[in-house]
Amino acid sequence: MNIPFEKLNNKQKIAVKSKDNRILILAGPGTGKTEVISHRIRYLLKERKAKPSEILAITFTMKAAGEMFTRLEKFPDVYPKSVRISTIHGKAWEIICQNVGKKLFIADEDESMMVLEDVIAEFKIKKTKKQLKGIRNDISLKKADNILPDDLENKSDDFFKIFKSYENLMKFNDAIDFEGILTKTIRLLTEIAEIKTKCHEKIKYLLVDEYQDINKAQFEFIRLLSHHNSELFCVGDDDQSIYSWRGAKPDFILNYKKDFRGGTILELDESRRCPENILTAALNLISKNKRHPKSLHAYSSDGAPVFILESSSESQEAIWIANWIVKRISQAKFKPQDVAIICRDLELAKYVVPELKKRNVPLEYWREGAIFKDQEVKDLIAHLRVVVNTNDNLALRRCLLSRSLERVGKGCVTILREKAQKLDKTIWDILRTVSEYPELKRWGNRIGKFVLWMKELKSAEEDQPASNIIDRVIEKIKSSDNIYLEKLRKIAGNMAHTNVKDFLEKIISRRRLDLANGGPEPDEERDAVAIMSMHSAKGLTFKIVFILGLEEGIIPREKSDIEEERRLCYVAMTRAKIALFLCKANRRKGRPVQGFKLLYEQPSQFLSQILPCNFKQIPNRPIKKKKCDTAV
Repeated sequence: MNIPFEKLNNKQKIAVKSKDNRILILAGPGTGKTEVISHRIRYLLKERKAKPSEILAITFTMKAAGEMFTRLEKFPDVYPKSVRISTIHGKAWEIICQNVGKKLFIADEDESMMVLEDVIAEFKIKKTKKQLKGIRNDISLKKADNILPDDLENKSDDFFKIFKSYENLMKFNDAIDFEGILTKTIRLLTEIAEIKTKCHEKIKYLLVDEYQDINKAQFEFIRLLSHHNSELFCVGDDDQSIYSWRGAKPDFILNYKKDFRGGTILELDESRRCPENILTAALNLISKNKRHPKSLHAYSSDGAPVFILESSSESQEAIWIANWIVKRISQAKFKPQDVAIICRDLELAKYVVPELKKRNVPLEYWREGAIFKDQEVKDLIAHLRVVVNTNDNLALRRCLLSRSLERVGKGCVTILREKAQKLDKTIWDILRTVSEYPELKRWGNRIGKFVLWMKELKSAEEDQPASNIIDRVIEKIKSSDNIYLEKLRKIAGNMAHTNVKDFLEKIISRRRLDLANGGPEPDEERDAVAIMSMHSAKGLTFKIVFILGLEEGIIPREKSDIEEERRLCYVAMTRAKIALFLCKANRRKGRPVQGFKLLYEQPSQFLSQILPCNFKQIPNRPIKKKKCDTAV
């Protein structure tokens, strides 16, 4: 059951019942923002007599949207089935599907890189893989700022030509990349008044979660969805804006009153997550930033001090942490799943992982959308997409380069692509009539067998569940023992009567509309110590948190925005519910320190910026029979 309205604190009640037209709720870590959003929707339905279909709540991940819906379902007097809860990209995609006649395919990261490689090949430009990724990132950031090629001022440089050709090739392939979903929708709403009017008629109450994470394109989309007859209710925390690499800027939440005239800013100021010592340290750090002033305080004044573990080396650090965790687990004080090891770069955990394994401590890496970043899973999904629609050029190209079709390489695929573009046909059209093209003769037999197999799968798909088709594809691509494929197979098995089209819609397409591609999740679901990046830690909580790498150059990272680095550290610190360990090693080597073995003369400046707070320093040097600290 949800917390009854009567048991919300005073600030939460004021936020839920505010009648202002433009509202921003500043919700720090552990202040109950999801509780407030769900109560706000209930308030609109029960007391303001809003129709469920008039309410639209948007967030950034499917996980957050699912949690919001689950909260609503738990109210005994609310039936939320008609309330629209969606990711921001999911809502944009819905508008595209309703208003663009042609079926578009959402290209994943690999496929957009594939298109960019086509562009570079056409221009006969030589670029390294790193340079290509840089160009792809520049295109993404332009779209995050709601900029397309024709919006660029300089139309004579190479970037404009590449960007323009990239968009044209996407159009030829009936594809759209993740960032393009919003730029496309914004132009539909801006250029076609009828579409905008229809959206406005359906939205009377617009609620936006995680407002601090929006970029320019997302801001423009929200601004276009809201109108003078609607109410806008945004929730966020400028102190947790950590996605500048996706184009997100805290400026939008900082400028809320300027962007929405007459806007009201309310604050949730009681954190029920972090005890006072941890919250004080985190607030001391973040107070050095330009930010909304806040009066955040902890509900609980109890708790251990903030521990600063100073080790002579990363190996010594790993031994101490592993011993500490083993001891507390053996004493039944905590379970493995209560503990998280959080790093600016996952490479920092490479010493602690084997120490934990040596001691038989279960552990799992948490990554955003981990299962859908696996190459064999991507190959499998590409085959399923082609089974559903053979016109999906980019998925088909991935199939042709997978192990389901032997000895057909990039040369063949390049000829197929060029032939399809020249004749304005799909690649499938060329494959079906491969005997008509002499330049493809050497691959004709293999292509013919592939086409026949795909037709068999399409025929089987009509009366067989997705799990059967998945099994046949896995057998064909000769997959190795892959935990991610097994995980996907298990998901399909639990959806016994779902066909491939519905499986793709429920499991794949929706994740493509998720900023985090499904959100952070463990490789396997089990009771294990979590190892994750600071970015993946956002939105999660653990009883015990170790943050590795509190040294200058690692956190804050060199040449990075110092304020965002503080926000990132603040997010990591405020994941801890009982104890927080800030870990500094005098010597590290490997990628986080550019491959060199270094002696750090100074710890991270952030360690001094958390003061004054209640902390305890733990010196950790290789002394025989040294006992690990027993403070917690």
